[in-house]
Amino acid sequence: MWSLCNECHFFDTECQGCYAVEGKTFWAKASSPDAICLLYKCAVIDNNYNSCGQCSELPCKKFIDLKDPEIFDEQHYKSIDERASRLKDKEGQMRKKQWYETLFENYAEKYDKECFTQGTIGECDFLEKELNFDKSLKIIDIGCGTGRHAIELSKRGYSVTGIDLSESMLARAQEKALKNNLKINFLKCDARNLPFNQEFDVAIMLCEGAFPLMETDEMNYEILKNVSRALKSKAKFIFTTLNGLFPLYHSIGDFHTQNAKEDNVAYDRKHFDLMTFRDHSITTVIDDHGVAKKLECNERYYVPSEITWLLKTLGFSKIEIFGAKLGAFSREDKLTPEDYEMLVIAER
Repeated sequence: MWSLCNECHFFDTECQGCYAVEGKTFWAKASSPDAICLLYKCAVIDNNYNSCGQCSELPCKKFIDLKDPEIFDEQHYKSIDERASRLKDKEGQMRKKQWYETLFENYAEKYDKECFTQGTIGECDFLEKELNFDKSLKIIDIGCGTGRHAIELSKRGYSVTGIDLSESMLARAQEKALKNNLKINFLKCDARNLPFNQEFDVAIMLCEGAFPLMETDEMNYEILKNVSRALKSKAKFIFTTLNGLFPLYHSIGDFHTQNAKEDNVAYDRKHFDLMTFRDHSITTVIDDHGVAKKLECNERYYVPSEITWLLKTLGFSKIEIFGAKLGAFSREDKLTPEDYEMLVIAER
């Protein structure tokens, strides 16, 4: 576990470190033999964090008020932000990357060649119809990847902001936009924490750009909440997600194994959990540098009633769900168990 203990001049002399003494630091004992550091108690005992660096409220009042009596107030207050920043940095170094973060570190060129990315033109044709060809609408592309939809829509005269978690995917998107003499605002953002409030008329989130890749249902819901907050009071949200009806009738392992022959991957299925509707697998990909990466993937499949309920809780009143065919989205495509993905169109 990370802390700043090894930077303290008392470390390994008067004190063996916060975790070794379970928060019963020598200076806390001065007031009581059983006294525990308030920060240790709050972070580790009460909230099960590794350190204060994992807390979103850092620097909090407890952190600010806990002062070394041997330093001046000016020194103490000057050090607060610096210490808080280093604690957060330590936690960031320690956190294990999720499979989707590792996958998209160096995968932009290969991604653009995948079979499932070849339907951009047809998908944008459908989007234009849904937008009634209204080029005054502001669009946000969640999990934009290499910018294929954002760039195609921008070519057609629409104003698009693209967000993604991967720097390398965004770099590729920007490179492609510049080649096409397009000015598109590509931003590195976590879809669970978007910096927008009622700014967009339309949100698109296609090809599992973010939802439903998160490791918990709560995180997936945070994405929907953040998209909802980014949209104006009257808006449309169009996205695709994994169809929970599909694995009830088909083997996901067989489906991925068949598609892996066309793509740049090797798929080894672990299991599909019917209690959580999550598919757990080992997928091996070769990145743009020729490096093989073995990823422990965990993807959530949703049934239509779940999606409808989640969106209704966020204020969407009209929710329609269709089958999602690559490059050929259509309102005539009724969702069935044969569809691997579903197309969701929500309005408010």
